[in-house]
Amino acid sequence: MVALSDLEHINMLYAEIRQIQLAMRAFESDGRILSMEIGWLDDDGSPFPAARVPTIKLDYPAAMVTQIRTGLEARLGQIDQELAQLGVTGAVASLVEESRAELAKVRQRLAH
Repeated sequence: MVALSDLEHINMLYAEIRQIQLAMRAFESDGRILSMEIGWLDDDGSPFPAARVPTIKLDYPAAMVTQIRTGLEARLGQIDQELAQLGVTGAVASLVEESRAELAKVRQRLAH
């Protein structure tokens, strides 16, 4: 059972899933890395962005894109485990499957 006190954190994890899904969908549709945000973590673990670099004109090596995708997929696995610990099971799998179905529909429309 999900604790009421965990709902805000659960919602943040669902939002992160959606952002990862959008990135994965973009990669699957020949998307490009448009910019990078580079920074560090503060002492309390909060991100502190130092610079946002536009990269639309850069050609990234395929291995780099593959590593980014692998990292995103790994993060989905971590989120799934975290949600399970909070009492939410199967969330990532169902959302990823839903996203893949949406992408297939878009591809079909574009093909016609």
